[in-house]
Parts: sequence; structure tokens; C-alpha cells
Amino acid sequence: MADKSLEPLLSKEFIDYFLKLDLKNKKLVEIGIGPSTLFWGKYFKQINGYENDLNYYQSFLKKTAPLKNVTLHHYDKTIFNSDDFKIKTFEADYILIDNNPAYLERFIFAKFAVEHKNPHCCIILDNGNWNRKAHDYLSQQFYCKDFLGINMEEGKWYKYPTITTIFFKRKEDIN
Repeated sequence: MADKSLEPLLSKEFIDYFLKLDLKNKKLVEIGIGPSTLFWGKYFKQINGYENDLNYYQSFLKKTAPLKNVTLHHYDKTIFNSDDFKIKTFEADYILIDNNPAYLERFIFAKFAVEHKNPHCCIILDNGNWNRKAHDYLSQQFYCKDFLGINMEEGKWYKYPTITTIFFKRKEDIN
């Protein structure tokens, strides 16, 4: 990863693990866009990125324009009524929940993802230790792998431990 400004703000261990997977024919729904959207654009067949902050969304429209496999969507609190969002969620191979939890709790997106995803889709939750309700909810239903990291985004939680988690198999599906 040469350009640090394009690195996802997810744990390095998760990124290292995830990039070993074959993603070229996979679809990602990313809830909360940012540098990761540009980064993942190099690896996924299709990305649907969702962002609530209109200014941030508009600034990323220009940045993602050259990427034909990336479609951005601005959302508000009525997103869960959107048939298109339900369809994109069902079609996804991976759902990355990394939105601004001050706008909508990550737990709400986690619950929606569980209800609308296809059986083979994996859910990725960033900062699960700061979003315990979402992490606990998903952990009760899925086997998962936690990747410990250090938050490298400037601000309140700079250099504070964080966890990126991938939830991959329903517990009820394994006998």
C-alpha cells in the first residue's frame, strides 16, 4: 500500500488478511465511504458506497468518477425503506459497516444486513469495541474473526486500540 491517504482506516491485520482473498468477482456494499472506497475499487468487481454526509458524498463523487465499478449513494434516515438498498444488500458478497454512528447507530445497519443479506454474504464491522451493541448482536449470530489494530485517524480516538471484525458463518448453520 504505497499511498497512505488511500489506505482504509481499518486494522492493518484485517486488510492484510482480506487482500489474500479473491475479490475480483465480488460485490461490496460499503456503509460509510472514504479513502477505503477508492482503495477497494482496485479489488472488487462492484462497490455500492453509502454516505449520509452530503458534502463528503459530493466530494467523493469526483474522486470515484474514474472508477467504473464504484457507485455512490447519498442516504438519509429513510434508507431502510429503499428497495434499491435492500436489493444491493442482498446482492453483496460483503457488507462493510463503517458509517458515522452519531447519525445512525451501526447496530441498526447490522440488524438490517442480517435481515436482508444473502446466506453467503459476510458482514464486516469496523470499530466493534466502540460499537458494542452492533458487535454483540452480530457475535451472537455469527462466527467471527476479530482483527486488533490501532486507530490512525487524527482525532479523539487517535492511536487508540480498535477492532475490525468479519462475521462469516451463521452459528445455526453449523452442526
